[in-house]
Order: sequence, then structure tokens, then C-alpha cells
Amino acid sequence: MITGTVPWIPITDVTDPRLALYRGVADPALLTHHDAFIVEGRRIVRRLLASTRYELISILVNEAASRALGDVLAPAAGTVAIFLASDEIVGRLTGHHIHRGALALARRPPLLPFTEWLETLAHGQRAGRAPDPRPTRLVAAEALSNPDNVGGVFRNAAAFGATAVVIDPKTSDPLYRKAIRTSMGASLLLPWTRATPWPGALAACRARGFAILALTVDNAAPSLRRIAATLRTDPLVVLVGNEGEGLSGGALDSATHRARIPMAPGWDSLNAAVSTGVALYELTTG
Repeated sequence: MITGTVPWIPITDVTDPRLALYRGVADPALLTHHDAFIVEGRRIVRRLLASTRYELISILVNEAASRALGDVLAPAAGTVAIFLASDEIVGRLTGHHIHRGALALARRPPLLPFTEWLETLAHGQRAGRAPDPRPTRLVAAEALSNPDNVGGVFRNAAAFGATAVVIDPKTSDPLYRKAIRTSMGASLLLPWTRATPWPGALAACRARGFAILALTVDNAAPSLRRIAATLRTDPLVVLVGNEGEGLSGGALDSATHRARIPMAPGWDSLNAAVSTGVALYELTTG
């Protein structure tokens, strides 16, 4: 079936083998085993199509989404399969309706060794079309198990112009469906990697001239605003830990600076995503 300029591939059976990985949308282990991930929602599919970081495998839309996304689906039609299915089939695959009838399957690229990734990141900065006057700013997250927090960290990093995100081996997958959704697609657009060894990777950052700012609830640490004023022009890693335990001793020992976010009496912590947003705001204002 062909509608307009897009050669749709009709799907009439939810058991169609071409939908095998879409049926695994709630099974992250299956998708990871196949070096793949799925995005959901019209806006997120648009952002995936706009990204050059990931190889697209296929797209699945219902009729309403096919019309809404026609302007971006037509250019993609020559390189990827675009499946058109009924609302019932798409709903049976996902079990919910937040996708608004649009999903896409993409290839998960291999992660580079951390030092190589750092060099590639620096090369990309140097090879940019226009010089970026902002200092290189990385957000590093340790042991964030909640995908909502991971997505929130990426969303804040993108909103405040961070260069990239680094996660430790324990942090939840930024390409898990919920993390992508919470990030509003930022985890598809920002460079990121999983750093090993940890926290040894932070020493590699220091060796390349980065200051490392660890966020802590320690009342003995200076306020974030005071520290941020001295670091706004430096290459910097903003380091956040999980709400339960904060940063590990090894990560704290790797920092060049520590700072706390002052709070009302009786409160000593924010979630990791909010802390990241507050820190990046302080570092980009003033």
C-alpha cells in the first residue's frame, strides 16, 4: 500500500515475524541481546530520525501517526522499512497508548573504551562547524538505578547545554524505553558512554584538564553557588550520585571540588535529576 510519497508496508497480524522485537518492547534484556532499542511517541521518533548517532532499523506507525509524521517519514522510506498497522495491533504490542501510534527500532552501537571516547569527544568539539565558546561540560552519574532519574539527568544536561553524559557501570540504561521517554529524547541526541573502570575513569578526566565537581549533602562543603562562580569557564565534570547513598568514597576522592545545594531545615537532598539541573543552572548563569 502506498499513501502519498511513503511506501508503507502493511501489517495485519500482531504475530508477524517482522514485529518480533517490537513484541519485546517490555523486555530490555531481549532488545539488548539483539543490540537494539525501541523508542515510543511521535516527538521521540522525530528526534531519533534527526539524530545521526543511531542506525534506524524500522518504524511502526498507525494511520494517525503516519499522517502526523509524514514529513520525516518520507525521507527515511528509502533506507528503512516503515510498517503501517492498526491501532489494535500497535496497542497489543505495547499495552499502553502513550506512544501515540509511533514506535521505532534502532541499532545500539558498541561503546568505545572510555579514554578513546574522551578523545573522540574532544575531536568532535575541535571539528565542529563553528567554535563553541562554552567550556566542555560533562555530567557524570553514579549508581542511578531509577530510569526516570537517568532520563531526567539527560533532559537537564541537554537543556543547560552540557556537552555529554557519562554513567558508571551500575547506572540504568539511558536507552531503556522509560529513560528515553523521561529524557524527551535527549538520550538520543547527547553523546554518552558507560565509563569503566569506575571511579578510575574520573582520573582520566582529571588528566585531560577537567575539574570535577562532586555534589554532596555534607554540611561542611561550600555552597554550590560559591563554587560555581569559580568554575564557569573551566572544562568540568559535574558528578552526581543516587539519593539513597550519594556518591561513593572513591568518587568523592576523585573530585577536585565538592559543593552542597543549600536547603530548608529538615531537608538534606534532592533527587539526582533535580540536583543536576540546579548545578548546571548555577554554572551557566551569573
